[in-house]
Amino acid sequence: MLAQKMPYDGLTDEEVIDNCHNIYCENAIEVRPLEQPTRCPREIYDLLCHCWAKDDSSRPTFHEIHMFLQRKNAGYSPENEKQASVIGKT
Repeated sequence: MLAQKMPYDGLTDEEVIDNCHNIYCENAIEVRPLEQPTRCPREIYDLLCHCWAKDDSSRPTFHEIHMFLQRKNAGYSPENEKQASVIGKT
């Protein structure tokens, strides 16, 4: 099942607030980005991290996101993914 883990579940409420303050004020003593979900491909997580950039000019545009996802999806087949996971387990 997906979406079972709460973001920053290892932090107390105060630590989450401190982290958000550090991100906002850029006085990064320690900034903790959201963790990569277990079944999320690295490329998608990297895209998400770019989308979360504080400076809006550093974030990808919708067109860039759309193009990235189209390229990522080109040639996608659930059967290929199943075969790859079986091959990876051997």
